Amino acid sequence: MLKILTHIFNIRVKFGIFPYLTKIAKIRHLFKKGDKLDIQNYRPITVLSVFSKILEKIMYHRLLSFLKSSVF
Repeated sequence: MLKILTHIFNIRVKFGIFPYLTKIAKIRHLFKKGDKLDIQNYRPITVLSVFSKILEKIMYHRLLSFLKSSVF
């Protein structure tokens, strides 16, 4: 399973493909404190798909590694 996922993510990175369905996020409202009827007492939380989170982490680490090797 890991080899298949690695292959899929490598193809996405190589060709710059980020499928539309992985871009969709659900927005949930999280209650902070105070009056539950006041909309100011809620904050939005974005829930992303697992695959988009994994791809985001991969890209972060690759970009960080590239920048570290280029700067130093």
